Amino acid sequence: MLGLLIQAPKIGFGIRHGWRPLGRPYKVTRAKRNIVWELDGKSAIEVYQRYFGPQIGNLERKFLLKMVINYPLGMSVPGEKEYLVRNVLDMQLDGSLVFSSDIPEGREVRLMMSNKELVIAAARDAAWQAGQGMSSGEIGLGIIFNSASRYKLLGKERDEEIEEIKKVLTKIPLIGFYGYSQQAPLSGELNLGQSYSHNQSVVVLVLGE
Repeated sequence: MLGLLIQAPKIGFGIRHGWRPLGRPYKVTRAKRNIVWELDGKSAIEVYQRYFGPQIGNLERKFLLKMVINYPLGMSVPGEKEYLVRNVLDMQLDGSLVFSSDIPEGREVRLMMSNKELVIAAARDAAWQAGQGMSSGEIGLGIIFNSASRYKLLGKERDEEIEEIKKVLTKIPLIGFYGYSQQAPLSGELNLGQSYSHNQSVVVLVLGE
């Protein structure tokens, strides 16, 4: 985990993921930390079997992980409009799903879907949101906290995501890196709401005077 302590007179912040809900919601009925055994009282893996067939659990790990990058789960958060995206790391023989971050019992989750166009558009929206957070003054620096899952999903088009951010935040230096999770609020306002662990999201932070 990498943390940054930033002191700047003015800060703007934006976060987006670009995934949309697919199908009906499911209630997490049996889970502990980052392992979910049951959704709606049934084996958690059935969510994926419903769409991709019963053979999904037999896929080689490398093909399985490539597929679930496109179809993570989205977890609802009380009081928030956006879903928190949760990466599937493994599908176990007992039908449970192992995630990269915790999913508490009682939460509502939905299968999520996206494509490269939506993912790139989300980066542009995050940059715009960050710029709008600067009420006045010039932006001196932009910092991008991106997800390694987005890097894998976009493949050769990964540079297009950065170019879209540059189109919004013009004429300023940009730095950034890819990681496995991002720690940020859901609202896009640094002083509003709780901070969460995000997956498959892009965070854009701008600093000004």
